[in-house]
Amino acid sequence: MTSRNLFFKLLKEDFKIRLWTFVISCLSFFFSLVVVTAMIISFYLRQTEEMLQSNSEIYRNDIIDTFKGFINIDNAILAFIFVALSLLVAFSGFAYLYSKKKADLYHSLPVKRETLFLIKTINSILIVLVPYIVCVLISLLMISANVSDAGLVLEVFKSIIEWSLLFLLNYFVAVLAVMLTGNMLIGALACGFFYFYFPFLAMMIKWYQGTFFYTYYSSGFIVNKLLPNMSSLFIIFNEDKLGIMPRVLIALTVSVLLSVLNLLLYKKRASESAGKSIAFNIIKLPVKFMTVIFIGMFMYIMVYEMMDASAYWGIFGAVVGVIITHSTMEIIYNQDFKKIFAKKIEMGLCVAISLLMVAIFEWDIFGYDRYVPNINDIQSAA
Repeated sequence: MTSRNLFFKLLKEDFKIRLWTFVISCLSFFFSLVVVTAMIISFYLRQTEEMLQSNSEIYRNDIIDTFKGFINIDNAILAFIFVALSLLVAFSGFAYLYSKKKADLYHSLPVKRETLFLIKTINSILIVLVPYIVCVLISLLMISANVSDAGLVLEVFKSIIEWSLLFLLNYFVAVLAVMLTGNMLIGALACGFFYFYFPFLAMMIKWYQGTFFYTYYSSGFIVNKLLPNMSSLFIIFNEDKLGIMPRVLIALTVSVLLSVLNLLLYKKRASESAGKSIAFNIIKLPVKFMTVIFIGMFMYIMVYEMMDASAYWGIFGAVVGVIITHSTMEIIYNQDFKKIFAKKIEMGLCVAISLLMVAIFEWDIFGYDRYVPNINDIQSAA
């Protein structure tokens, strides 16, 4: 009983500290749902009485379709709000991890880390989803007072489930960024990495294929589907035009996996990580190589095309890009400008790997253009 009382007391105290985020959430959904619904109703009610009488069924269908379209998961405005709020509650909830003094204070409490993590997560979910659910139900009542449609209730509850799962996905991605980093700026950069790295990688691969492969037609499942949808941002904005069920299933599955991963990282994270750039040294090298090689390849193809397909200028661009990016990351990692040219061997490896990846495309090492399918595998030709 004492343990349960302590849990709810901590939950209440944490909510008080983060009350300002709840106010922002309430205002965001009030204006984006309740006020917009009132504007939708007002717009249709401004039509003349004769027009409503002669086209009452058209009026009814228009207002219902407009409302359904606004609350569904293809609404970019709501997507933006949920992404912004997921970042807000994730960073505000676990901001103490960026302060050694606060981290020591929290972790000295006679409470398991699992309990602290649960408190922060529950409050974050309540801060966002409770105002959303209340506002969308108010909007439903406002619409129902003007037109009746049995399908509206089902549509609203379906949208609540879908938006909730998409929010959870983006929230746990933001929490992952916090868990892996030691200060707010690097945490924000980590979010950018999770949001954009894999979709941009897919775009760059297509750019290379379109530039160097004469018979290029399609990039295949990994580049066209898998890489773009490894971004929670691209999933919530549906940049790849996925169906509703795939998006919901991805959000549900990945949210569960990330919640477990975040809890494990939270338990392993040392309080001394506060103030550092990266909380876990083991991820420094992979992240650096992924970023530096990406920039090297990007600089090659950009300079190559700017200079009228000059490989020499492309190599120059790749080398410069690698050196600048590697040096910048070493400064960030070590928080010391003197480390600008630290780990020269790793820098040289990044240059070599970048140029090797370029050569794979430019010289068609794997024989993309030379491939001829078996005659039995050909389904159609133009």
